[in-house]
Amino acid sequence: MTVRRLDGAFNLTGWPWAGDDGIGGQPVTQFNLTTGQRRSLSVPAGQELFCGAA
Repeated sequence: MTVRRLDGAFNLTGWPWAGDDGIGGQPVTQFNLTTGQRRSLSVPAGQELFCGAA
């Protein structure tokens, strides 16, 4: 098993993706643990975004 430290409050959402929850109106960030790719998703005011394996 390997442990990897990530800056931020990331949760494993579905291998190989980890994501944060975009608290305080900040974009949600997803991080690919295999490739290192990062992507940010903005959520319109009044809407919620849930990330998972599907």
